[in-house]
Amino acid sequence: RDHVTAIEIDSGSTDVKLVDNYTPECTTSLVDAGTTTGYGNHIIVAQDGTGHYNGTTETAIQSAINAVGSSGRVFIKKGTYTINTTLTVNKHCTIIGEGPEFTELKSKASLNGYILKINSTQTNNNNWRVRIRDIKFDGTMASQSSGGGIQAFGCIQSEFSGCHFENCYDYGMYLWDCQGGSGAFGHHNQVINCLFDQGETSGGIGCGLYMRNNDENCVLASQFQYNKFGIIDESGFNQIEACSLVDGQVGIKILDSSRTRVNNCVFDFCSHEGVLLKGPFNVVNACSF
Repeated sequence: RDHVTAIEIDSGSTDVKLVDNYTPECTTSLVDAGTTTGYGNHIIVAQDGTGHYNGTTETAIQSAINAVGSSGRVFIKKGTYTINTTLTVNKHCTIIGEGPEFTELKSKASLNGYILKINSTQTNNNNWRVRIRDIKFDGTMASQSSGGGIQAFGCIQSEFSGCHFENCYDYGMYLWDCQGGSGAFGHHNQVINCLFDQGETSGGIGCGLYMRNNDENCVLASQFQYNKFGIIDESGFNQIEACSLVDGQVGIKILDSSRTRVNNCVFDFCSHEGVLLKGPFNVVNACSF
């Protein structure tokens, strides 16, 4: 954030004090005095002219993704960015916003696709440890006939945290295998503290999170509300922990899958089913309905 309060601990005393106007690393080490050369693995996108790439559409963001080095970071400053063409990620990198209340990626009318796509193939899996953090994805479902927030092919050990997915026609997030149905499974991804919202009135599937041929994932402390389906699991071997699934039709649908564990979740005002199980050896434990 541009403005936060931090705690400073003096190792030479017992004092703990609040420090106002603390500037975190993500807004200092990334800034390179306005130059567009020599920034290496830390690139800023902005709308106010302070970034390495500047603009209000996907063009500036895609340019930053293309330019960043492996394991680098693209920091998208506050603003609403119109996505006219799907953003593509095909490398290890982190894409981080200033928070979903500040940084928003919004589908243009009739995009009819996903806001961001993470690509991978059976022989060239570049998507180990992709991280997407603190961004709002608005799918503008009323003006779409397909698509949604993020479509991820073959992600492994990737993290999606602090993001909001709203108004997505088909899926807020779609975790698939390396080649979209015929490749090696993706696995060991984390979806943490995300919000999936407002898919129930979609003309499409209206699902928050869909996992297909992508297993051994952890979905933790996330909220799913006003969706036709909160989570659809067609992979199995997933863990869904401490999530809230409310005010929708079906909370979690586990289809032709086994050994998924649903623990400590809250299901409230699901008009059809809280959990719909169609597979063996799945566990639902310590949940409230």
